[in-house]
Amino acid sequence: MLTCSHCRSTNPKGSLFCTHCGKPLEQGSAAPYLNAISPGPTVGDTSAIQFPKRPTTIQAFIVVLAVMVVPLVLAFSVSILRPHTQSPTAASPTVATSPSVGGITTTNLTTTWEETTSNSGGLWIPQVSFNVANHSASSVAGLSFSARFSDEKGVIQGNDVSSSVDSVPAGLARGPVFLRGDVGFTSDTSFLSMVVSPANDWRYDLYYRSGQENWKPLTSGTVEIPAQYKRMFGGS
Repeated sequence: MLTCSHCRSTNPKGSLFCTHCGKPLEQGSAAPYLNAISPGPTVGDTSAIQFPKRPTTIQAFIVVLAVMVVPLVLAFSVSILRPHTQSPTAASPTVATSPSVGGITTTNLTTTWEETTSNSGGLWIPQVSFNVANHSASSVAGLSFSARFSDEKGVIQGNDVSSSVDSVPAGLARGPVFLRGDVGFTSDTSFLSMVVSPANDWRYDLYYRSGQENWKPLTSGTVEIPAQYKRMFGGS
């Protein structure tokens, strides 16, 4: 039997409301409708304790792979979105050892300082030499070449010197062509003072034309110091 806490009357077991006053019976009266609470584990009993599971090998591999790949993907995405700029590079002088013009190629181009003699004694002058090869299907005639020499300060020294090649048959070469300056060093002492430092190097500019056309630039570079003087001052 259940006792009502309001009117103290008794009610049949299992009743939800008092049959006398109509009021709901106390919470304890509804005990038959509550789920029983399972008792906790006893001392030493670990069957009811839930331990965290260790990740499997595949799970660990997936985690490591995600840690490694995700930053790379993000970095690659950022590099694509970021505008790319190219750093300017310093312009280097054009030194073509085998420039080609319309099937005509200059081969074996070399430069040096040539020691000559004059009425006033020895003279060191700059020189450019090369062969002229014809790779076209027909003979070529009326080619002219000109050289201009300038010192380490960019000042043109002497006059432009030129030479002509009458004709070069198809598939053949003619030469060598020598272009020597008309201004240089008048003594070994002054010449050696230039040799000791690469900053003192002279430069040449080579031009060409066919027939009476205007001169066109062909190539340019540094007048090389003779090998024996390079070795004398520690060069190669």
